[in-house]
Amino acid sequence: MERKNILYLLIILFLISGLSIYINILQTQQGHYIHTENTSSYISPSKTETPSNISGEIKIVVLVDNNPFKSGLRNPWGISIYIEYKGLKILFDTGPDPADLRYNAERLGIDLSKVDFIVLSHEHGDHIGGLPLFQEYKSNYKVYIPMHTYDRLSNWIRGLGLTPIPVEDTTEVAPGVYIIGELTPIYEQALALTTSKGIILIVGCSHPGVDNIAEKAVKDLGVRLYIVIGGFHMMGASRERCIEVANKLAELGADKIYPIHCSGNEIRKVIEELYPDKLGEGGVGLELYING
Repeated sequence: MERKNILYLLIILFLISGLSIYINILQTQQGHYIHTENTSSYISPSKTETPSNISGEIKIVVLVDNNPFKSGLRNPWGISIYIEYKGLKILFDTGPDPADLRYNAERLGIDLSKVDFIVLSHEHGDHIGGLPLFQEYKSNYKVYIPMHTYDRLSNWIRGLGLTPIPVEDTTEVAPGVYIIGELTPIYEQALALTTSKGIILIVGCSHPGVDNIAEKAVKDLGVRLYIVIGGFHMMGASRERCIEVANKLAELGADKIYPIHCSGNEIRKVIEELYPDKLGEGGVGLELYING
């Protein structure tokens, strides 16, 4: 009798174990990945509506970044940021490789064939390498590039079936959407979106200094800084330089600062120490929904 009870108990445990494995497999197949971390940020904490139903909302998604953030995504060295703004779909930089860009976009439910135009911050491979993906879509996308990279990039871009458009000075390319004119060293431009609260500034690598780019954006547009996101090029920068940059961004009005890509840990530490409410954590898969 005792042996039978033990046998029944073993059978029950086996069935429970098998059922648990089956449920895990089913969940993975249906959702690909099960996320437990909070990977979306809502700048207006009082919002309760579903993002896609909010009129005038701005959506920003980090498609490619070397900093892991959301599970199940590739994180090669580079950056690409997708934006939805006033009915427009914009891609800022393309990461280093078409395969990584496509993979992450599909995982995040973004159809890159619907992009209206592309902005390249500068000519380094980890920012432009994914561009050949758009050759597959057979649409003559406009690609905005810094003026002083035109001779080196224009033929390659045309060879992909795309249209290179050089930009030197700060230019409005769509209502409320500005390309902040190139700065040096390493000719680089940035993207600015105007909102009722100020400028959302999107930067690639910030070789000229993220503080200098932000200052130029505020000066050229006559609007305070609201949010800045992207690569700050501060790996290995001194603490003093990080303090200088953090103070400048705060002085220009930044409510939220997202140092990703090549920013380094020191600038994050400094912002967290000096302006803890302003530091935004992020990496590949970060999604921001902002009331415009």
